[in-house]
Amino acid sequence: MRPAAAPCSTSCADPAIYSERSRSGGSEYLNVAIRNDAPADVLMWTIDILRNDVLLDEFKTSLERRMVVLRERFETISTLKTWPDHRSQYGDYVHLCTPK
Repeated sequence: MRPAAAPCSTSCADPAIYSERSRSGGSEYLNVAIRNDAPADVLMWTIDILRNDVLLDEFKTSLERRMVVLRERFETISTLKTWPDHRSQYGDYVHLCTPK
C-alpha cells in the first residue's frame, strides 16, 4: 500500500530574482498589514519578516526552482497557493506530496 500524502508548506520569491536583497516580498506583507490596520504586535512581526529579507537571515527561492526539488523526491505534488490571491510566482504555497 502506498503511503499517504505528506503536507509541505513553502514561501517563494519571484523567479526572476536570485538575490534576497533585491526581493520585496517582505514589504508586501507590511503593506497588507498597514492597509488592514493590524495591531502593533502584528506590525512588529511583519517588520521582522522584512528585516529577515533584507539582512539575508531567511532566503526564499522561486516556485519554479522549489518544484524541481519536490519533483526529484516525490511521485505526485498537488499545490495550493495561499497568498497572495493574485497571479504571481511569489507567495506562500502548500504542497501535498506522495513519496516515490
